[in-house]
Amino acid sequence: MIPTGLADKLYWRGGMSGLWHCFKRREGGVYISLCGHFELKRSGGQACSRPQPTLRCTRCDIAEMKRRGKEESLPANE
Repeated sequence: MIPTGLADKLYWRGGMSGLWHCFKRREGGVYISLCGHFELKRSGGQACSRPQPTLRCTRCDIAEMKRRGKEESLPANE
């Protein structure tokens, strides 16, 4: 059985602070960061590469790891 976290559509987006946050779509078409601190009205497009771990919001990174059943940060998509 495939964990449901692998089917999640998550979107990494750069923030004003220089850190990248991971967003998940919520009801009403709003996207909220996994850390719970940011909200977007649009995802910003389908394609998005996961940034290097040093550029990620730690809370978003840990939340994504838990959702995907991993014990460490996922690799960056370049």
